[in-house]
Amino acid sequence: MAIPNDRLQNIAFSSLFRYENVSTKGQRTVELGAAPIAIPHGLGYAPYTQLWVEFPALNYVPANTSVYSPYSILWYVDNNNLYIEAYPNNEGTFGSTIRCHYRIYKEPTV
Repeated sequence: MAIPNDRLQNIAFSSLFRYENVSTKGQRTVELGAAPIAIPHGLGYAPYTQLWVEFPALNYVPANTSVYSPYSILWYVDNNNLYIEAYPNNEGTFGSTIRCHYRIYKEPTV
């Protein structure tokens, strides 16, 4: 698509360009070692998703970042749900909980 006016070329955000559109966002508490939690999105395809984990000292860390952690996060998406599960590593204990923040975008996974 051609930009209709030169003055629009310096705009950081414009409806002329396509950006990630958030379909659903939220947070969930996940129990270590428990069955995966399912978060419905109802899009009918596997959308692009992002997940962050709360660390007390580091604030939010993307779930796919390799930082030392007492637990491992497994998350995946299908045509109906985003699934999140967590397992303890090293000092982590089964039954304790962590808080995960997620975004489900309207764009399909590529």
